[in-house]
Amino acid sequence: LDGDERDAGSDPADPASLPSIGQAVCSPAVANSTGAPAALTAAGSPVVETNGVVLNGANLPPGAPSLLVNSRVTGFIPGAGGSQGNLCLGGAFGRYNQDVRFADPSGALRFELDLEATPTPSGLVAVMAGESWTFQAWYRDSVLSIPKSNFTDAVAVQLR
Repeated sequence: LDGDERDAGSDPADPASLPSIGQAVCSPAVANSTGAPAALTAAGSPVVETNGVVLNGANLPPGAPSLLVNSRVTGFIPGAGGSQGNLCLGGAFGRYNQDVRFADPSGALRFELDLEATPTPSGLVAVMAGESWTFQAWYRDSVLSIPKSNFTDAVAVQLR
């Protein structure tokens, strides 16, 4: 009754609505074939023990295959790997290779994270309270005459 849900970015009338968490990085992203930049936001709980972080993508080309990447460090690499977008991660980063998602007809996608099995170059690790992780979606923009990849903006989540 005091507005906590609304202040956290969730809808008090919708029990499935999760509060927003995280901070946008490298925003806005480079526009894709839809004419809009794809965005990635974080929702849920930043408390590690609840294992309740959800990442939501928006404005992707419908049907675009997408792979989530992460790092403990932010960065900026324009045109990474021949992409038309910018990689907003620095240092070593992990890829969720076994969890490719496809944007729905509205250009949305959803990743439910398992904080106990977060990919890094040296294998899966459990996220610890106090760590900050940055996430970004890398996707194929196959609507273009020459298919390329692109990136959403990134979202940094401080976990506790």
